[in-house]
Amino acid sequence: MFKKTNIYFSQSRDPYKNLAIENYLLNKVSAKEEQLYILIWVNDPCIVMGRFQNPIIECDPKLMLQNKTKLVRRQSGGGCVYHDHNNLNFSFIIGSKNHPGKIGQRMIIDSLENLGLSPITNKRGDILLKDIDDIIKKFSGSAYKQKKDSSFYHGTILVDTDLIALNKYLIPKNLDIKSKSIDSVRSKVINLKKLQKDISIDKIVSSLTKVAENYSDSVYVMSDCIHDQEYYEWLKNIEWIYFETPKFIFPIESTSGIINFTINKMKIVDVEGAIENLDQKDFLDQRVDTNFVQKIYEKYPNIAKVFSDKFVAFEKLVGHAATTS
Repeated sequence: MFKKTNIYFSQSRDPYKNLAIENYLLNKVSAKEEQLYILIWVNDPCIVMGRFQNPIIECDPKLMLQNKTKLVRRQSGGGCVYHDHNNLNFSFIIGSKNHPGKIGQRMIIDSLENLGLSPITNKRGDILLKDIDDIIKKFSGSAYKQKKDSSFYHGTILVDTDLIALNKYLIPKNLDIKSKSIDSVRSKVINLKKLQKDISIDKIVSSLTKVAENYSDSVYVMSDCIHDQEYYEWLKNIEWIYFETPKFIFPIESTSGIINFTINKMKIVDVEGAIENLDQKDFLDQRVDTNFVQKIYEKYPNIAKVFSDKFVAFEKLVGHAATTS
């Protein structure tokens, strides 16, 4: 039982700003307060990666750029998710390093049960429902972040999300890449709208607000949210979104065989395989970006084209996001 619960409804649809609000609350909360902070928001269309994921494996940058869909890297772990205006996001934040996952999940389930649904959970912490064909499908995934004196449990709820877009953006295209990043776990998903035609984001939020009263002595609802401006700028930075990518091996087929490029934080750290016709000095310690592709194009046009097709599109996508937020 909390002494006080503060529920914030973000009016922004900027995914970077909403994560910056979450970070502000994470740093603001104190264990002495015995308070629960709940942040609720809806984002513009975007792909949100886990902290340790590789965008080269997870999503399609050319399609995202074409449709003005932003790419975001969050500070928590877990897999890639697609957000749009019919996807509800939540974060439960407390002043303790023991994240409030059980409480938050229970409150989400209680809120939906009050609306006539019967959610269940699995060992991964997903929240699921039985479809009309009796197949159990996921509608809510989650992740958490633990700090020394605070933590959060956050996740998504598929209300009426565009599942066609979700599948287009998130289908992996590079299954031959060996990576130390965290791969997304592909699941069968369902929108709540399919099971209950009149459900809406507003109804879920209203139900959650009422449920919060059962877990706290007092509940305060606010729409004004302060965000961490420095963190906001960092979230949009190419250094964080793109160059923070964990180590992976990227194979390129050449006329003499397969060349394996080991890449860490988007810098080439090793080259192995069919390298007889290749000068490693042209590649080692080079960041895989537009300048690198232009530099090697005349000498290695085929390799440059592959790097351009698979990597440079992400650089353009991140650059576009930074200028349109």
